[in-house]
Amino acid sequence: MREPALVNAVIAQRTAPPWFGKDKTAVILRRRGWKVSAFAVGRILADAKRRGALREPPRPGVARRKPKPIRPCCLVGMGQVQPHALPAAFCYTN
Repeated sequence: MREPALVNAVIAQRTAPPWFGKDKTAVILRRRGWKVSAFAVGRILADAKRRGALREPPRPGVARRKPKPIRPCCLVGMGQVQPHALPAAFCYTN
């Protein structure tokens, strides 16, 4: 059984900047005088999440680049079809 004061300190430290992980949280708590390892902080955080005492903030989505549309004139091999045989809307080269 862990000290309730340590559990409260871990949860309070984690909610201040929620993007810190167990390692950084353990370092900050050690600087404040707590004798705690990163493994213990990870177990306390996992238990707090399971109990519902700690809610993670939503992660920001990663922006993905949309792929460029494939032009039909690029699919045609050299010498098979002339580019001007395709409609001008589909074949544009710069």
